[in-house]
Amino acid sequence: KATGCSGAGLHCSSRRLRCATSEFTGNGVTEGYEVVIERDVVGEIEDNRFRGEGTGVLFNISGDVILKGNRFDGYDKALIARSAKPRIINNVFANVDTVIEVTGFVVPEDIQLNSVDSARWLVVNRTDVGIDVARNWWGTSDVVAIAAGMIGDVTFSPVLNFDPQLSVNFHLEQNRPNPFNVETVIDFTVTMGGLEE
Repeated sequence: KATGCSGAGLHCSSRRLRCATSEFTGNGVTEGYEVVIERDVVGEIEDNRFRGEGTGVLFNISGDVILKGNRFDGYDKALIARSAKPRIINNVFANVDTVIEVTGFVVPEDIQLNSVDSARWLVVNRTDVGIDVARNWWGTSDVVAIAAGMIGDVTFSPVLNFDPQLSVNFHLEQNRPNPFNVETVIDFTVTMGGLEE
C-alpha cells in the first residue's frame, strides 16, 4: 500500500514490473503521480485500486505494460501515455476528469473492455497518430455524447452498449416436448447486472 508518498507512490525504471492487488491513495496530489513507469519497462499492473488527485499512472516511453482489472477514482487524469504503448484492458474509471491523455509519437494499441462512470474527457489524443478505442463502455451508448468526450484523432466505434463489469448469467430450461421431435422448445433466461432480459 502506497499512501502519501512525495511525487510518486511507485516509480519504476527497472526492466520488469509486476504490481498486483495494491492500493495507491493520495500520491498523485496536484502535479504528482501515483505510479510512474519509465523507459522500456515491461510487465503488469493488475487488480489495484487507485484513489486521489493529479494523475493515476504515467507511462513515459515505457515498453509493453499491461494495465488490467484496476479501478481509478477521482483523478484529474487517470492515465497519461507519453510515447508509450500500454495495453489498457478491463479497467474501471470513476469520477475522473480525463480517462486517458496520449502525447508523443506512438499511441497505445490495445484499449478495450474498460468501463467509465462519470468523466469529462474520455480520450485526449495530442499526437498526429490515430488511436483506436473501440469496444469500451463510455458510460453511455449515445455516440454523440461519446464523441463530445473525445479530442484529436480517435476512433471509438463500435462502442459497447453495456458495461463489461456487469455480471452476466443465463439459465436454460429442459427442452420440450422432447429432442427427438421435429420441433423442440427450450426456454431460457439471461440476467445482466441483476436485470432480467
